[in-house]
Amino acid sequence: MRKKTIIVTAAAALGVLAVAAGPVLADEMPPGMPDIAAAPKAKTAAPSAEAAHHMQGMRHGGEQMHAQMMPEHKMAMHGASGSDDASMSGMSRGGC
Repeated sequence: MRKKTIIVTAAAALGVLAVAAGPVLADEMPPGMPDIAAAPKAKTAAPSAEAAHHMQGMRHGGEQMHAQMMPEHKMAMHGASGSDDASMSGMSRGGC
């Protein structure tokens, strides 16, 4: 019984592979089957002045946040806060 199950399962798997791989291995599509056309690419619209202004503001905000947080990070990492009971004083001196 077991041997029969293995043979039937293997034959079914080979059959599925043969049917699925047929069109892939063929030189051309079977008759009556439409060719697959490449999907047309959507045209990207030029960014509006408002969007460009918004992105500039986003970049400026990121730079501002980085400039504000890095000195605080450096002070915490080097223990320049002045108090020994600071939350970072017990942490290792490794990187992030």
